[in-house]
Amino acid sequence: MPAVAVRIPFFNCSTIPEFHVEISTNPIPVGAQFLVSVTTDEDLGLVSAGIPALGIDLTSGPATVTGTGVAFAQTIDISVAMGLEGRGTLLVSVSAVSGMTFTGTTTRGAYLLRPASTGWECCC
Repeated sequence: MPAVAVRIPFFNCSTIPEFHVEISTNPIPVGAQFLVSVTTDEDLGLVSAGIPALGIDLTSGPATVTGTGVAFAQTIDISVAMGLEGRGTLLVSVSAVSGMTFTGTTTRGAYLLRPASTGWECCC
């Protein structure tokens, strides 16, 4: 199987509990498939997660994406919720299913903390 590099950096770590995760790969072989998932621990509620450009909703579980022989670059939009003084962990992962082998980082996590007095903080 051909190797396909993948990078999934977090960005927009702001004062509200919303994240945008970019998935960018080299050309994916036609028909090859990979799985994208977004999970949170029990202290962090996943409000919404998906890839709007592809019409994919990730709140109900992983989604399979099929390659078309071109480079793939999409953004996952994620919103989470937790109470005051809350904390939690967000995890985004991408894994090869068939017709390809990923190299590079395929899992990325962020730790969120919300002190009651200072608002949202996050660490990627």
